Amino acid sequence: MNSTPKRQGQLDGLCGIYSIINSFKQVMGRSLEENDVQLLFETCCRSVSAWPATLWAGLDFDELREVIERAEKTEPSLFEKVTISFPFANSIPPTSEEYWRKFHTLFERYPEGCAIVGMAYPYLHWIAVTPKSQKQLRIHDPSPNGPIKAKNISQIHAGDRRPKKKHWKLERNELVFFRKT
Repeated sequence: MNSTPKRQGQLDGLCGIYSIINSFKQVMGRSLEENDVQLLFETCCRSVSAWPATLWAGLDFDELREVIERAEKTEPSLFEKVTISFPFANSIPPTSEEYWRKFHTLFERYPEGCAIVGMAYPYLHWIAVTPKSQKQLRIHDPSPNGPIKAKNISQIHAGDRRPKKKHWKLERNELVFFRKT
C-alpha cells in the first residue's frame, strides 16, 4: 500500500489557473493583495467553459486564452494594471533558437514581465517563468513533484522534437506574456 500523500496538481488539471495567478503575483508583487488573489482564482475558475472536466483534464491553449479573456471581462478592475498578450499565437517562431531570441527580447522591453509557457514534455503543464539570465529560466510554479526554482534553457527545447530525452519540450506558439500596464 502506497501511503505517500498526493500534492496539489497530481490529480487536478488546474495548472493553467495557477500559472495565471503566479504570473499576476510576479508582475504585481506586493501590490497584489491576498483578497485579490482569491478573487482572481475564483474568477478564473468561473471563466472555465468546460467545468468540471477541466479539474482533471486541464486547459489547452485556446481554453487558457478564453479563461483570461472571460475573467478580464468579468473583473476588469483586477486586470487594469496588467497587460496580457499572446505574442507567438499568430507569429510562431520557426525554430527553438528564434523562440528564445524573441522570448528574451520581450523581457528586454519589459523586464518586470512574466510569461506562461506551454510545456509538452515531460508532462503537459502550464508554468510561469521569467529569465534568470540569458541561459536560465526562473520558474514561478510549484510542480506536483516539488518546486523547481530554475532550469537551464539549453535543456528546454521549443519545437517539434527534443534533441535529448531529458530535455523539456515547449510548444512554440503557447506563450502568454504579462506586464504592468
